[in-house]
Amino acid sequence: MIATGETIEKCRDDLIEVIEEWVAIRLQRGFAIPAIDGHTIDVSGEPMAIV
Repeated sequence: MIATGETIEKCRDDLIEVIEEWVAIRLQRGFAIPAIDGHTIDVSGEPMAIV
């Protein structure tokens, strides 16, 4: 992952977008999201619509 921007704020916004896309792709492919400082994202096995 990489995030760039002309200012810290633009770089932060870019980084947030990159992380959101990374999480979405991993969830779509059924990959686990690694825990960070004990915080986890669990995925339900129930099908749901993605809008």
